[in-house]
Amino acid sequence: MRIHLPKRERVSMEQIETIVCNDYSIESSELRNKSRVTDLSNTRHVIMAMAREFTGLGFDSIAAYYGQHYSSAIWASKKIREHDESGNDAWISYSEGLRAKIAKINDELIDKQKA
Repeated sequence: MRIHLPKRERVSMEQIETIVCNDYSIESSELRNKSRVTDLSNTRHVIMAMAREFTGLGFDSIAAYYGQHYSSAIWASKKIREHDESGNDAWISYSEGLRAKIAKINDELIDKQKA
């Protein structure tokens, strides 16, 4: 007999995208094209890295969300990890704040499931 457990809800790509786009003052619709404008590509990289960290999605699913190859999501995660390890206080402060915002939404979803 197979037991079906309820799927644990997690923060979504859309929620992460909204948080990051608000921080960068960018419309999420701008991220859907394959533009390599620095502001847009950096924003996509942050979203992809945070999605990998918080959603449990694979690189292929994360990259597909933006019509990118999975290697783009791998690169984004590597790039953000390097920034985190760089010792740049401004970046570290920003990324910790961003992670806290995403974690708060994730915790709220978990609390909602427990209720």
